[in-house]
Amino acid sequence: QAILVESSWIGHLPPSRAACASLARERYIDLGLSLAAAAMSVVSNTKLRPDGLPEMTEEEQAKEVSNTQKMVFGLMTGPRVICSGIAWLVYTFGRRGLYDVNIAVIITMQRGWLYFAVGIFSMMVAWLNSWPMVLKARLMSNNVSNLRSNMALLRPIGAQASEPFVIMEEGGPVGEYNRANRSLFNFNEWALGTVLNVVFAGTVFPFPTMVLVVGIAASRVWHQRTYAQGYGKHAPAFFTFVICNTTLEMLVWLVAWKALSFRAE
Repeated sequence: QAILVESSWIGHLPPSRAACASLARERYIDLGLSLAAAAMSVVSNTKLRPDGLPEMTEEEQAKEVSNTQKMVFGLMTGPRVICSGIAWLVYTFGRRGLYDVNIAVIITMQRGWLYFAVGIFSMMVAWLNSWPMVLKARLMSNNVSNLRSNMALLRPIGAQASEPFVIMEEGGPVGEYNRANRSLFNFNEWALGTVLNVVFAGTVFPFPTMVLVVGIAASRVWHQRTYAQGYGKHAPAFFTFVICNTTLEMLVWLVAWKALSFRAE
């Protein structure tokens, strides 16, 4: 990131010193721009096209898409397998008598299909947040670091239509600010599904829901702090959030299964 030096004081210097100061300022700015470009090259570890996106061959694109498809499949299935086990442990070794009473009320009110609907909605939210990564894989690899923080690639119109894509500033305090807000957008993208799971799972499993919400809150704060530092550092926080959020979803699915099979034991 180029740091611009105030030039108003240069006019008060003797001519020889003013010339030296002006030249130093120009060289300093050029150095800052060069260091920023070099840093981006090192971070991305790839060549860039004239439009600013990384150069990728068709084989590289195909490989990135294939790997991302596998990752999306893993994100949709892996946490649900793990968290279904956690949900069953909560039901089996928690206050099962209380949970069965609460499920019996849901059966009496014939709300099993409502829980089924919430489970479907939660899965939809997860899918909508995951599938765009496959499209992103066609444009940029996992090596381009902060570039992947961009939710959209913008381009000028009119006389500047051929200019490179417009992306978020990624350097210095401005970059940290942008990525912190990107983390906030990520929270918003998942929030509605999370809220529905909290309300419906909490109706049957109040204390476990509170514990999971504490985990969600801690992971989202962790996510924002680490995302601001740089893309990729937020991964452990996101994984923690996914586990807590998906466990809530699996508690909802457990209630739906119990209610729809009329097994309030």
